[in-house]
Amino acid sequence: MKTNNNQTFKQVQSKQIELGRQVQIDYPDIVNEYRDIKNGIDNIVLNIMNKYNLHSEDIAKGVLHMALHGYDGIGSFVKIQGYKGLMSERDMLDISLQRKFYRNS
Repeated sequence: MKTNNNQTFKQVQSKQIELGRQVQIDYPDIVNEYRDIKNGIDNIVLNIMNKYNLHSEDIAKGVLHMALHGYDGIGSFVKIQGYKGLMSERDMLDISLQRKFYRNS
């Protein structure tokens, strides 16, 4: 994971987990945007970068991942309560496959 400002892995992961939950609150329509396979995720990632003043696309992608997948809080050095993701693993896989098919068509 690439980071700016020499952030440690723990700091980055903690920020992604915290902001993942915040994205769930601030962007209730993020699932619909993510499901729209024609638009890709670049706009979503850019919106996250702008809204939360993030300087790394990789960190913003991690935030999106946490919002969609959730965080179980188990076995982590990060002391943040777990939360459910906005999408099931099956839905995530289906959309991922649809995106791959769409790009290759």
